Amino acid sequence: PVGKGRVLLMNAAAYPGNETIRPAYEQLILQLQEQLAARDDTQILCGDDVEYSVFRQDDGSLHYYLTPVDWYRDPEPLRHAAFRMGTEKYDLAIPFGSITKLVTTGQEAAWSADENVDLVSIRSRELLVQGRGQGSIHIVSQGAVTIRTADFDRENVQTILL
Repeated sequence: PVGKGRVLLMNAAAYPGNETIRPAYEQLILQLQEQLAARDDTQILCGDDVEYSVFRQDDGSLHYYLTPVDWYRDPEPLRHAAFRMGTEKYDLAIPFGSITKLVTTGQEAAWSADENVDLVSIRSRELLVQGRGQGSIHIVSQGAVTIRTADFDRENVQTILL
């Protein structure tokens, strides 16, 4: 045997996008996604209006980047995704035309929808941020969500205790 993966074969005469077979493919993909997500302490849950990417850092933390992709809909309403950490879920309101960054260690998390705020890292119960102007930061620590305002007019780089 080569590798350690699995292969799933759906033997069908139609292409996956065909209306007769598509529901079976969608169900299988969702089932596989749920199985994979259950292995991790954290997960992003979103519909087809938001896409995300995740990057594992050298320190083991995860940096998620979320952005609305439904450019064909009204830009005014906020898009929503959920962030799951353990058994708790947290709502992420994402403005159209922006990127929301979320940083998590699996025990603590922080995110900001303000693009002038850059969440650099979470280490030893400290959140390192940088930016310009002012911006709000949502912080999850010990199961509680707090919203803090960072004022970068005084200092461009700041450490926030969690």
